Amino acid sequence: MRKKIIILTDTLSANGLLQNSLLNMDYEIMVSKDILTQPKDKEFYFLQNFDLIIYQQSMYSGLKESFLDNLALLNKPIVVLTFESEQVSKSKYLNNANVSFVRYPISVTDLASKLAAIFEETANRTGKNSQERAVDSSMNNEVTARITPATSTLVKIKKQYSFQLKDRTLIIDNWLIPLTKKEHQVLEHFIESDQRVFSSQALCEAIWTNAKQKNKQALLSNLINRIKQKIMEKTSIFEPFILNKKGIGYYLNQEFVALDEQNDEKVRELLVGSV
Repeated sequence: MRKKIIILTDTLSANGLLQNSLLNMDYEIMVSKDILTQPKDKEFYFLQNFDLIIYQQSMYSGLKESFLDNLALLNKPIVVLTFESEQVSKSKYLNNANVSFVRYPISVTDLASKLAAIFEETANRTGKNSQERAVDSSMNNEVTARITPATSTLVKIKKQYSFQLKDRTLIIDNWLIPLTKKEHQVLEHFIESDQRVFSSQALCEAIWTNAKQKNKQALLSNLINRIKQKIMEKTSIFEPFILNKKGIGYYLNQEFVALDEQNDEKVRELLVGSV
């Protein structure tokens, strides 16, 4: 595949020879003055389409460092063409393998050799980085494999919470969550019914028997969200008490286990205090 090169320049008239030379080397070439003189964020994204950027300015001393810094962030090889008469400060980019300074004018042969060397170095760096990532990934997988049995055991151990519904109060462990009449109705329907999963339509029909009631689905959603919010505010539990799976319906989280009638005395103590 032919390499794509873009020449950023503020002097289009001086690029005929350079452009023709690159075309003869079988590169795809684009020349742009606008991106250099009026750079915008979207242009930097556009530059990602090219394999190499040639930066040519009639006077390097007028180069905005911020623009070259932004180009360097693209992680693309950049060739900065400078003229013999210019004093170039390269120190800032000494550690940046992507930025190369080349004296211009340059012979076609030397330019061809330089570009070939840059593409080869880039390919080698990319290959080396890929190998390092592969080694790191392999090591991480090995470490993960070693600790997976213990980790898996820990993940499976989840705390279960006991709950009971009594006198418009939801009791989860030792926390008391006061409920409105409708909130109590919703939870009562979940707990007392033999059915485990309820469609929103079935819940709406059970809670709002008045056929004229509008927006039942929205009211139900708000009601359930309010119950969840109350539980989070009153307790330190962030597990959702009621779950909803699209296309299936609402159901109680199995991490919450209903208390049996033998715990009535304990519940009464929580509600009214010990006697």
